[in-house]
Amino acid sequence: MSFCSKMAAILVLLAAQATPSVSQLPVTQVFCFDMERDGAGINVKNARYMTAFNPRGYNNQPQWMNNNELYLSVQTPLDTSQTEVLSLSLLNNTAIRVTATAESEYSPTPMLDRRSFSCIRADVAAAGGTQRLWAYPLDRSNGGRDLLPLQQNIGYHCWLSDKKVALFIVNGQENYLKITNIEDQTSIELTKGIGRSLARMKDGKLAFVQKATAQTWYIKSLDPNTYESQILIETLPNAEDYALLPDGTFIMGYASKLYGYNPADATKEWRELVDLSKYGLTNIKRLAISRDQDKIAIVNDITPR
Repeated sequence: MSFCSKMAAILVLLAAQATPSVSQLPVTQVFCFDMERDGAGINVKNARYMTAFNPRGYNNQPQWMNNNELYLSVQTPLDTSQTEVLSLSLLNNTAIRVTATAESEYSPTPMLDRRSFSCIRADVAAAGGTQRLWAYPLDRSNGGRDLLPLQQNIGYHCWLSDKKVALFIVNGQENYLKITNIEDQTSIELTKGIGRSLARMKDGKLAFVQKATAQTWYIKSLDPNTYESQILIETLPNAEDYALLPDGTFIMGYASKLYGYNPADATKEWRELVDLSKYGLTNIKRLAISRDQDKIAIVNDITPR
């Protein structure tokens, strides 16, 4: 059975559990490229269109669990009430449905122990809705656990250590950053007006986007011990998604191109890395780089405007 045929079977299973639509997520596609460093730039090749099984659906929030296994949040046009986590294997050309709950799962994220992944588990049917942080073993040996039972409205998250996690808290127009210890459940609320992308830098600091105004957004770093922050660089126009290379380089997408910035560079500006327009990418959003830094997954938003 081909990769797309196997995925079609999964989509039939998801559709069979459909309930009335409650929301409409963006129409997004995911591409994967082999990647290699070329001095300060990058080269990409061997393009793979990973989501031909769901061309008009939501395929988003890619994260590498290992160098050849990519997790996605997927929702089909046949069931716009349910989002599940799927695992795509580049080695075997197979797909496995990872989560199968009554709730929706978003933002699959590898945990630092490399034996588990975390995600946001959302119960949209609950009064007011709930969005909680759950952890699941990668070997699927159990049904997972709620890491922060007292915390709701979690939109996104990033692990800073095995106990400390940065949270994007959804609160109307005043979304804010919180850092929480899952061991003793203590937390501290920090700055408001943040973007959805959170990443752990090579020095252990948190990188996040601060939306100072509707038009002016910055990438900032925050020390999780002192909670001091500093501006690194202004983002590309209306861009809030990025990935980090081991040397500290930020990669951001804008339209069809990838750009890079390293805080150690004297120029203090974004430089163009590669133009992906020949692959049909026109509106690059989320990015994920594999553990060995030889592959990059890219989300292309094709939502009708």
